[in-house]
Amino acid sequence: MKPKVCVIILIYNTVSKLTKNFLTNALNSILSQDYENFKLITIDNGSIDDTSSYVYNYFLNQGNGNKVK
Repeated sequence: MKPKVCVIILIYNTVSKLTKNFLTNALNSILSQDYENFKLITIDNGSIDDTSSYVYNYFLNQGNGNKVK
């Protein structure tokens, strides 16, 4: 069995027009990899915008993911 890989993305106030696309592209890129034995962790460092809600809804729409707060 292939070893499990953990991918960690640190996020902070990333739902502005410029950075929202960057975050979405990063998440899409990670989830579209051929390697399937991985865990994706997003860490919100106290955002004051809707970053946490955006990431949560992104994973709900993908049909996967667990939210730990």
